[in-house]
Amino acid sequence: MKNIYYILIAAFGFAIDQSIKYFFMKTPRFAEGVFINNDFAWGLPVPNNLTALIMILILFLLIFFAVKKKEPGLWIIIAGAFSNLIDRIFYSGVIDYIHTPFGGVINIADAMISFGVLAIILNAKKTKI
Repeated sequence: MKNIYYILIAAFGFAIDQSIKYFFMKTPRFAEGVFINNDFAWGLPVPNNLTALIMILILFLLIFFAVKKKEPGLWIIIAGAFSNLIDRIFYSGVIDYIHTPFGGVINIADAMISFGVLAIILNAKKTKI
């Protein structure tokens, strides 16, 4: 039953990210600030089709572990990765729209992935204490 709760939270994050991306892509005033990232993670130059395939395989593994482990952080990572995969399929790259002070451009899905990893780390520390 807990997985349903985690899946709903992840689906909400996915919907917010995709809605914001749609808004930015369809609003000319904001579209100028949108960056379509064609690279893989950390700027690695990998062809989009290969990146999408890698992401699909990773998503299947994450879903398998999320169902078995009931780890909320995994569902948050899955939602972020799935949102970025949708971008790769429809836009041949990930839509980034949040300009960071460090010069990079990210999106809510990227933040969800980072937050999910942090949640897993914090949960692992909490259960070992």
